[in-house]
Amino acid sequence: MFERYTETARRVIFFARYEASQFGSAYIESEHLLLGLLREDKALANRFLHSHAAVESIRKEIEGRSDVRSDTSTSVDLPLSHISKRVLAYAAEEGERLSHKHIGTEHLLLGLLREEGGLAAEILNGRGLNLSTIREELGRQPHEKSLPVRPKETSLLSKFGRDLTQAAVEGQSHPLVDRDNELKRVVQILCRCTNNNPVLIGEPDAVRS
Repeated sequence: MFERYTETARRVIFFARYEASQFGSAYIESEHLLLGLLREDKALANRFLHSHAAVESIRKEIEGRSDVRSDTSTSVDLPLSHISKRVLAYAAEEGERLSHKHIGTEHLLLGLLREEGGLAAEILNGRGLNLSTIREELGRQPHEKSLPVRPKETSLLSKFGRDLTQAAVEGQSHPLVDRDNELKRVVQILCRCTNNNPVLIGEPDAVRS
C-alpha cells in the first residue's frame, strides 16, 4: 500500500499513530494525520500556513476539540479510521491528478482537504486553505519532486537489511513492551532541528542523544 510513498510521507503516518496514542484514541483520525504532517514537514506547513504561530494554534485547537483520554500504550496497534482511509485514497488520486509517480506530503495535505467530513479539513479551511487553490499551486510548483528512494533488490542493503519505517507503517514491526517512555523520548529527539539522532542503550529509561 505504501510503496509509492516518499520517506517523509511514511513518517507522517508514523507520527500520526503516535499522536493518536497520546490522545488515547482507538483510531488514527484525520486530525492525527494533520498533526503528523505538521510535525514531519515543516517546509510544507510554512509554505501554506505562513507562520509557526498558525501551526501551534492548530495543535491547540485539536487538543481543545478532542476528548482526551489516558494515552494508549505504544505497543497497541492503532488502525486508521474510515475517514483517514479515505484521506489516503484521496491522496493517491491527487498524485495521479498531478501526474506525480510518488505520493508525498503535498498529496496527503490535498487528501485531508478533500475529506470534508474530517476535523482536519474543517480546521484547515478555517485558516484559509482551499482545496482548489492548493491544488493549483502544487501543480505550478511541486513540493516533493523525486520518487521515494528504494534500495534495489540486488543491493547488499536489501539483502542484509530491513526498512524499519516501512515495516512500522504496515504494522509488521514487533510491539514494544514497557518502552513507552523511551519511545516518547525518541519522538521528541527526532522532532528536534539539530542533534536528532536517538540511541537506545541498556535498561528501560536509558535513552540518550
